[in-house]
Amino acid sequence: MISENKPKWNNFNVFLVIALAGICLTPLFETNIKTTPRIFQLAILILWFFDVVIVKGRLRVTKQVLFIFVWMLWEAAYKLIGISSATWSNIFQKEIFYSLIIIMLYMKTGTSFKQKKMIVWSIVMILAFNVIDNIMLCTKYPTANEMVAGGTEDLSVAFFAGLNIGTTMFGFITVLFSGIMLIIALNDIKFKTRIFFGLLSVCADYFVVFLSNRGITVLVWILMTALILFTKFFIKNSKNKFICVTSIIAIFIAANFLSVPILKWLIINIDSYRLQLRFNTLLNYMISGGSSYISHSSFIERLSFLELSWNTFINNFFNFVFGVGYPQFNDHIAYGVGSHSEIIDSLAKYGIIGGFFIFNILKYSLKSVFENLRAYKFSTETIIIMLTFLIYGLLNNAFTPEVGVIIFFLLPLSPLLIERKNN
Repeated sequence: MISENKPKWNNFNVFLVIALAGICLTPLFETNIKTTPRIFQLAILILWFFDVVIVKGRLRVTKQVLFIFVWMLWEAAYKLIGISSATWSNIFQKEIFYSLIIIMLYMKTGTSFKQKKMIVWSIVMILAFNVIDNIMLCTKYPTANEMVAGGTEDLSVAFFAGLNIGTTMFGFITVLFSGIMLIIALNDIKFKTRIFFGLLSVCADYFVVFLSNRGITVLVWILMTALILFTKFFIKNSKNKFICVTSIIAIFIAANFLSVPILKWLIINIDSYRLQLRFNTLLNYMISGGSSYISHSSFIERLSFLELSWNTFINNFFNFVFGVGYPQFNDHIAYGVGSHSEIIDSLAKYGIIGGFFIFNILKYSLKSVFENLRAYKFSTETIIIMLTFLIYGLLNNAFTPEVGVIIFFLLPLSPLLIERKNN
């Protein structure tokens, strides 16, 4: 169970964490002026570290915390010495992501039961508001998130950017939010609470399937939701592990053969343009065989960017050890960073040294997340959320502040949405 602590401190840090989460999770800050959220996020982090380290002296500098600090300095050094041409905004984005891990480690023993509940419920309400707001906005302006994500110079884009419209990363955090809400809804014993979290999950599902602007978002949502439901209703209730494994293999084989013809039939026969768009995007990712009027990149093209980063990583000894930083090229041809895989791109940018740091940071941080969840009956399903994050990190950029809030704050604290204090 999540530990009950009663530290002698006020709620100042709690409000800082909630404010940080609100800025990270609200699309308006990201789409309106892209440097603005970094400034606010950094200001809040500085206040948080000042209060915890200088004023209260409560931050334990464990090996894990020290390891993260060393990596943050190493990553920033690439920019300082000119190896990386990434903007400081991009550098700070990663630094904030890693800082959230440190805050998570502190909250395990440095915050009370009541304070943890305040944080997790605030995050849920912020996400619920943003998801519902985006459903209404994207229904009213059907192409808005595509235009904002594309960043074209147009007066209409400027108008949409001034609204609370989420783009690619908002779509992915909505996937994670949907999965966590579904897990809670399936495991809470109170009917009203199950309905509440179930409705939040359905709202998130609706946004992802009908309104999100990336096919990869829909793909990881399908995989995540199917695995959560399969784990909950089949694997946990089955005593025959051989049947479970065989069934999983059979489902994937059947999906491989049947999904393409089914999608083609749906595209031809369904009347809804939005559904046609969504199904066609999935088809593009699978076989590059969708209709010509859709301009989304295919899954094969995404893999080519991943291959570019991998080839850069193994190109020579220096690249393999130290990476190439973050060079900017006019064309992704034979050498560079594909910028479509957080994990493989990191190897190209920072070499095997960076890979060692990132692998261990992810290993120990996700292990720490699971330690908060191990005692609960739905801990197996929460592993699927972490796997979804890692799979997405192989196919897209994923080390962002908003994703960090979900993985390192909402997920480990999610049991408190249904747990009641015993005393």
